[in-house]
Amino acid sequence: MSIILLLCSIPSAFAAEAGKNVYVASFGNDSSAYGCGTREKPYRTLSAAFRALEGKGGSIVIMDDISGTVLDASVTSLHATKEPVTVTGRDPETGTVYGSAS
Repeated sequence: MSIILLLCSIPSAFAAEAGKNVYVASFGNDSSAYGCGTREKPYRTLSAAFRALEGKGGSIVIMDDISGTVLDASVTSLHATKEPVTVTGRDPETGTVYGSAS
């Protein structure tokens, strides 16, 4: 289990400097043991994704239908950032469009 945690923390340490991309999917997991916000191990909720940005800007990439997760003032005010945050269905690294995003 400690190996998984180590692998999850390595990409986020480097990505934070360049504007982090954090992934969210219905099959994701907010537990640090299983989800680390990567394409392979996305978070399940927008709240976890905002927390992962650590108050810095970046992109939150929604990979599929995450209905039941609401992006409203309660989520965004709890996780205020100094830099802009983009919430999108298009992967900024690969250009892949997830779900029905256009």
